[in-house]
Amino acid sequence: MTPNILDVKPIVAYLETLVNLPSPTGYTAQVEQFLISNAQQKQIPYEQTRKGAVIYRFAAPSSRPGVMFAAHVDTLGAIVKDVSNDAVTLSPIGKSPVVYLIGDYCQIHAFDGTVYEGTILPN
Repeated sequence: MTPNILDVKPIVAYLETLVNLPSPTGYTAQVEQFLISNAQQKQIPYEQTRKGAVIYRFAAPSSRPGVMFAAHVDTLGAIVKDVSNDAVTLSPIGKSPVVYLIGDYCQIHAFDGTVYEGTILPN
């Protein structure tokens, strides 16, 4: 008997697509639509809350306990506090100090839709 082996390639491809979608705090529509389209294509029952969360519903055998997975659809890290003299000052979002972001590649999404790209450097 051959054991069932899970083909992880489509799972990895799905996750790579998901984590590469821009999703700064307040700009999660693209990720939400990706999750909804995935649910529709795979005929997964879903609902979207007033706050934008996308909830997939999977039926579990009644004899087994259900399992729940949860994740943020927005990217946490930092928010622009100030822009002056060609320098950007960041404020952390969450518990991580901004110093942990030094050297990271980033995208800054402006209110007008412009996206600025760069690397976080110490001041």
